[in-house]
Amino acid sequence: MGYYFTTGATRASIIAEIVREWGEKCIAHKAIGNNLWCLIEGKHPDTGAPWKYVTLALLEADKGGWGYKPLDESMGPYEVNAPLEYLRAVAPFEPLGFAAKWRLRAFAYHGVAS
Repeated sequence: MGYYFTTGATRASIIAEIVREWGEKCIAHKAIGNNLWCLIEGKHPDTGAPWKYVTLALLEADKGGWGYKPLDESMGPYEVNAPLEYLRAVAPFEPLGFAAKWRLRAFAYHGVAS
């Protein structure tokens, strides 16, 4: 999956577009550098139970505007500067999955144990 670019877009307008697209599910968002983190609240795809997870939009400038690449915890964000309060707001993932390993690295980045 690649980046979605918008000709003439500014960084601020791309952030607004992403948050608008994520809609009510995005209960909190924060831009850190060119990482836009969002705490998502929805229903678990397998069980239908309430579920929260962290998602990331990598922001990037191009010659004609700004764009983004959306990722969630299961898709391999290698960035670890997610807000600590978002990490603490979500339930633990399965012990061996990518998301669980990513969260451990993100907590370590903040200098705290999960």
